[in-house]
Amino acid sequence: MKNDIIDNLIHLMSTCTNLSNHIAADVKVIDDALCYFSGCEFPFVNGIFYNFKNKEMIAPDCLKNTVSYFSDKNISYIWWWLQQEELPEKTKIALDTHGFQPLGEFLGIGLKLDKINFFPVSDNITTKQVTTEEEYHNFMNIFCETAHLSDTVKNDLQYMFNSYGEGGKLNHYIGYISGKPAATLTSHIQGKTVGLYSATTLPEFQKNGLCTALIQHVLRDALNKGCDYAIAQLMATAMAKGLTEKIGFKTHCRLLPFLKEPFPITT
Repeated sequence: MKNDIIDNLIHLMSTCTNLSNHIAADVKVIDDALCYFSGCEFPFVNGIFYNFKNKEMIAPDCLKNTVSYFSDKNISYIWWWLQQEELPEKTKIALDTHGFQPLGEFLGIGLKLDKINFFPVSDNITTKQVTTEEEYHNFMNIFCETAHLSDTVKNDLQYMFNSYGEGGKLNHYIGYISGKPAATLTSHIQGKTVGLYSATTLPEFQKNGLCTALIQHVLRDALNKGCDYAIAQLMATAMAKGLTEKIGFKTHCRLLPFLKEPFPITT
């Protein structure tokens, strides 16, 4: 399950990068790391999956060379530690020297789809897969408002996430409460595994069961499409941790993201 969790995340980031409208967008392997640069100012869609093939020995200049790749891009990005052993002290020092900031532990969670615990949904809550431009517009508005994203980032993500519906790379869902669009969830299927991403709920509608309803809708769709497993990544302190555990998800690995902000441009 650990490999499914990591592979789905890598595949999603690579897919979104390839869908970017920025000319310089690129996915490339440098030494023993996979680098993805979308050109969008949202940090999580730019980054480095360090030692993504989990080799015992990696190129000695891998960290330096991958950081160099981003040195002229003037954009925030994420450096990912995917291994389950502790981050070596030498690597910690190198990251600190380059100005990376730890974002805390993310949990890789997974569920075998024949082990789902389904729960009843309130009568005033409905969920729907996004199939129209109006629904996609509502989806993006909710996601970007909840995540406090700028108009520039919203425009970039709107282009990158636009591959949805029949034959698309992503499946977007909206949760409605009393007919009002209020929550989002995205799924990304790779092989027999569905990954859950972009879970947001407008603050005034939280704790009403929207997230539960959306997750259950996505899992039912994944079952109908022949998937065997569902995965996600959560911050260890995330409110959704208890919810996902109730549905049946279990922790299988951890991921450590480090944020690198661009140095200010001086004139």
